[in-house]
Amino acid sequence: MAAAFAGSFFIPAAPAALRFGVGPAAGAAGVLGVFCSVMVYAATRRVHWRGPVTGFKFSLSTLILGTSTVVMISLFASAGATHGGGTPPPFVGSGAYEVLMELLLVGSGAKLAYELSVFRHLRDPRHSLQKRTALLLCGELRTLARARFACGLVGALVLPGLGVGLSLTRSSGSPGTSFPFVLLTVLAAVGFALTLGGELLERYLFFATAPASKMPGSIA
Repeated sequence: MAAAFAGSFFIPAAPAALRFGVGPAAGAAGVLGVFCSVMVYAATRRVHWRGPVTGFKFSLSTLILGTSTVVMISLFASAGATHGGGTPPPFVGSGAYEVLMELLLVGSGAKLAYELSVFRHLRDPRHSLQKRTALLLCGELRTLARARFACGLVGALVLPGLGVGLSLTRSSGSPGTSFPFVLLTVLAAVGFALTLGGELLERYLFFATAPASKMPGSIA
Protein backbone atom coordinates (compact mmCIF):
# COMPACT_ATOMS: atom_id res chain seq x y z
CA MET A 1 0.00 0.00 0.00
CA ALA A 2 2.79 2.42 0.89
CA ALA A 3 4.54 1.98 -2.45
CA ALA A 4 1.32 2.36 -4.42
CA PHE A 5 0.27 5.39 -2.36
CA ALA A 6 3.65 7.05 -2.77
CA GLY A 7 3.84 6.23 -6.46
CA SER A 8 0.57 8.00 -7.13
CA PHE A 9 2.25 11.32 -6.32
CA PHE A 10 5.16 10.94 -8.72
CA ILE A 11 3.82 10.50 -12.26
CA PRO A 12 4.98 13.78 -13.81
CA ALA A 13 4.20 12.73 -17.39
CA ALA A 14 0.64 11.61 -16.64
CA PRO A 15 -2.37 13.94 -17.00
CA ALA A 16 -3.62 15.59 -13.84
CA ALA A 17 -6.92 13.67 -13.99
CA LEU A 18 -5.03 10.37 -14.12
CA ARG A 19 -2.85 11.29 -11.16
CA PHE A 20 -5.87 12.27 -9.06
CA GLY A 21 -7.56 9.00 -10.02
CA VAL A 22 -4.58 6.78 -9.31
CA GLY A 23 -4.16 8.05 -5.74
CA PRO A 24 -7.63 7.12 -4.42
CA ALA A 25 -7.61 3.84 -6.37
CA ALA A 26 -4.23 2.80 -4.95
CA GLY A 27 -5.32 3.81 -1.45
CA ALA A 28 -8.59 1.86 -1.71
CA ALA A 29 -6.77 -1.22 -3.01
CA GLY A 30 -4.28 -0.99 -0.16
CA VAL A 31 -7.00 -0.68 2.49
CA LEU A 32 -8.84 -3.65 0.99
CA GLY A 33 -5.63 -5.68 1.01
CA VAL A 34 -5.01 -4.92 4.67
CA PHE A 35 -8.61 -5.81 5.54
CA CYS A 36 -8.29 -9.15 3.72
CA SER A 37 -5.04 -9.88 5.57
CA VAL A 38 -6.75 -9.21 8.90
CA MET A 39 -9.69 -11.46 8.03
CA VAL A 40 -7.39 -14.33 7.04
CA TYR A 41 -6.26 -14.55 10.67
CA ALA A 42 -9.54 -13.53 12.30
CA ALA A 43 -11.35 -16.32 10.42
CA THR A 44 -9.33 -18.94 12.33
CA ARG A 45 -11.14 -17.79 15.52
CA ARG A 46 -7.96 -18.14 17.55
CA VAL A 47 -7.82 -15.83 20.55
CA HIS A 48 -4.34 -14.51 19.72
CA TRP A 49 -5.41 -13.64 16.15
CA ARG A 50 -8.81 -12.13 16.94
CA GLY A 51 -9.99 -9.37 14.65
CA PRO A 52 -9.63 -6.27 16.88
CA VAL A 53 -6.04 -7.08 17.89
CA THR A 54 -4.88 -8.08 14.41
CA GLY A 55 -6.73 -5.16 12.82
CA PHE A 56 -5.17 -2.68 15.25
CA LYS A 57 -1.64 -3.94 14.60
CA PHE A 58 -1.97 -4.28 10.84
CA SER A 59 -3.65 -0.88 10.46
CA LEU A 60 -0.96 0.91 12.44
CA SER A 61 1.76 -0.93 10.51
CA THR A 62 0.15 0.39 7.31
CA LEU A 63 0.05 3.93 8.70
CA ILE A 64 3.62 3.82 10.02
CA LEU A 65 5.26 2.30 6.95
CA GLY A 66 3.07 4.30 4.58
CA THR A 67 3.94 7.69 6.05
CA SER A 68 7.62 6.78 6.42
CA THR A 69 7.80 5.65 2.79
CA VAL A 70 6.00 8.70 1.42
CA VAL A 71 8.24 11.08 3.38
CA MET A 72 11.44 9.39 2.22
CA ILE A 73 10.38 9.23 -1.44
CA SER A 74 9.10 12.82 -1.39
CA LEU A 75 12.37 14.13 0.03
CA PHE A 76 14.43 12.20 -2.52
CA ALA A 77 12.16 13.48 -5.30
CA SER A 78 12.61 17.04 -4.01
CA ALA A 79 16.37 16.70 -4.46
CA GLY A 80 15.95 17.54 -8.15
CA ALA A 81 13.75 20.55 -7.49
CA THR A 82 15.32 23.97 -7.74
CA HIS A 83 15.15 25.88 -4.49
CA GLY A 84 17.47 28.33 -2.83
CA GLY A 85 19.82 27.31 -0.07
CA GLY A 86 17.72 29.06 2.53
CA THR A 87 14.34 27.94 1.14
CA PRO A 88 12.77 24.63 2.17
CA PRO A 89 11.73 22.30 -0.69
CA PRO A 90 8.01 22.48 -1.61
CA PHE A 91 7.21 19.21 0.20
CA VAL A 92 8.55 20.67 3.46
CA GLY A 93 7.47 24.27 2.91
CA SER A 94 3.85 23.28 2.23
CA GLY A 95 3.53 21.66 5.66
CA ALA A 96 2.99 18.15 4.26
CA TYR A 97 6.22 16.93 5.87
CA GLU A 98 5.16 18.02 9.36
CA VAL A 99 1.67 16.50 8.98
CA LEU A 100 3.02 13.12 7.87
CA MET A 101 5.65 13.12 10.60
CA GLU A 102 3.02 13.86 13.23
CA LEU A 103 0.95 10.93 11.95
CA LEU A 104 4.05 8.74 12.12
CA LEU A 105 4.83 9.83 15.68
CA VAL A 106 1.26 9.28 16.91
CA GLY A 107 0.88 5.92 15.18
CA SER A 108 4.27 4.65 16.33
CA GLY A 109 3.72 5.83 19.88
CA ALA A 110 0.34 4.10 20.07
CA LYS A 111 1.66 0.84 18.59
CA LEU A 112 4.76 0.68 20.79
CA ALA A 113 2.70 1.50 23.88
CA TYR A 114 0.28 -1.32 23.05
CA GLU A 115 3.12 -3.80 22.50
CA LEU A 116 4.81 -2.79 25.75
CA SER A 117 1.55 -3.17 27.67
CA VAL A 118 1.84 -6.95 27.45
CA PHE A 119 4.63 -6.87 30.06
CA ARG A 120 2.19 -5.81 32.76
CA HIS A 121 0.84 -9.38 32.65
CA LEU A 122 4.10 -10.73 34.09
CA ARG A 123 2.55 -10.28 37.53
CA ASP A 124 -0.64 -12.17 36.65
CA PRO A 125 -1.26 -15.04 39.09
CA ARG A 126 -2.85 -17.07 36.30
CA HIS A 127 -0.80 -18.37 33.37
CA SER A 128 -2.80 -16.52 30.75
CA LEU A 129 -2.05 -16.10 27.05
CA GLN A 130 -0.79 -12.57 27.71
CA LYS A 131 1.52 -13.78 30.48
CA ARG A 132 2.90 -16.50 28.24
CA THR A 133 3.62 -13.90 25.57
CA ALA A 134 5.36 -11.62 28.07
CA LEU A 135 7.47 -14.51 29.39
CA LEU A 136 8.57 -15.43 25.87
CA LEU A 137 9.51 -11.83 25.11
CA CYS A 138 11.55 -11.68 28.31
CA GLY A 139 13.09 -15.10 27.76
CA GLU A 140 13.74 -16.94 24.51
CA LEU A 141 12.77 -13.99 22.31
CA ARG A 142 14.30 -11.20 24.38
CA THR A 143 17.05 -10.35 21.86
CA LEU A 144 14.56 -9.96 19.02
CA ALA A 145 12.16 -8.07 21.30
CA ARG A 146 14.88 -5.62 22.32
CA ALA A 147 15.86 -5.10 18.68
CA ARG A 148 12.22 -4.53 17.74
CA PHE A 149 11.66 -1.87 20.41
CA ALA A 150 15.03 -0.22 19.70
CA CYS A 151 14.27 0.05 15.97
CA GLY A 152 10.78 1.36 16.65
CA LEU A 153 11.91 3.87 19.24
CA VAL A 154 14.80 5.29 17.22
CA GLY A 155 13.42 4.93 13.69
CA ALA A 156 9.80 5.92 14.24
CA LEU A 157 10.02 8.27 17.23
CA VAL A 158 13.46 9.77 17.84
CA LEU A 159 14.56 10.44 14.24
CA PRO A 160 11.16 11.75 13.05
CA GLY A 161 11.02 13.97 16.14
CA LEU A 162 14.46 15.35 15.32
CA GLY A 163 13.40 15.90 11.71
CA VAL A 164 10.28 17.83 12.67
CA GLY A 165 12.18 19.95 15.18
CA LEU A 166 14.89 20.67 12.64
CA SER A 167 12.37 21.57 9.96
CA LEU A 168 10.35 23.89 12.19
CA THR A 169 13.46 25.59 13.59
CA ARG A 170 15.08 26.26 10.23
CA SER A 171 11.80 27.19 8.50
CA SER A 172 11.21 29.93 11.05
CA GLY A 173 14.84 31.08 11.02
CA SER A 174 16.38 34.03 9.24
CA PRO A 175 16.12 34.18 5.43
CA GLY A 176 19.86 33.72 5.01
CA THR A 177 19.99 30.50 7.01
CA SER A 178 20.79 27.44 4.92
CA PHE A 179 18.06 24.80 5.05
CA PRO A 180 19.45 21.37 6.09
CA PHE A 181 17.83 19.44 3.22
CA VAL A 182 20.51 16.74 3.05
CA LEU A 183 20.38 16.09 6.78
CA LEU A 184 16.59 15.90 6.69
CA THR A 185 16.76 13.39 3.83
CA VAL A 186 19.34 11.25 5.66
CA LEU A 187 17.17 11.22 8.79
CA ALA A 188 14.17 10.11 6.71
CA ALA A 189 16.13 7.33 4.97
CA VAL A 190 17.68 5.96 8.16
CA GLY A 191 14.35 6.28 9.95
CA PHE A 192 12.60 4.33 7.19
CA ALA A 193 15.19 1.53 7.31
CA LEU A 194 14.91 1.21 11.10
CA THR A 195 11.12 1.45 11.02
CA LEU A 196 10.89 -1.25 8.36
CA GLY A 197 13.23 -3.48 10.36
CA GLY A 198 11.19 -2.88 13.52
CA GLU A 199 7.90 -3.71 11.82
CA LEU A 200 9.34 -6.90 10.31
CA LEU A 201 10.56 -7.95 13.75
CA GLU A 202 7.17 -7.13 15.27
CA ARG A 203 5.43 -9.28 12.67
CA TYR A 204 7.83 -12.16 13.37
CA LEU A 205 7.15 -11.86 17.11
CA PHE A 206 3.42 -11.71 16.34
CA PHE A 207 3.68 -15.27 15.02
CA ALA A 208 6.47 -16.54 17.29
CA THR A 209 4.56 -15.73 20.49
CA ALA A 210 1.33 -17.33 19.28
CA PRO A 211 0.57 -20.54 21.19
CA ALA A 212 0.59 -23.76 19.23
CA SER A 213 -2.93 -24.83 18.36
CA LYS A 214 -4.60 -27.30 16.06
CA MET A 215 -5.77 -26.21 12.66
CA PRO A 216 -9.53 -26.33 12.13
CA GLY A 217 -10.65 -29.87 11.25
CA SER A 218 -7.48 -31.58 12.52
CA ILE A 219 -7.72 -34.92 14.29
CA ALA A 220 -6.93 -34.94 18.01
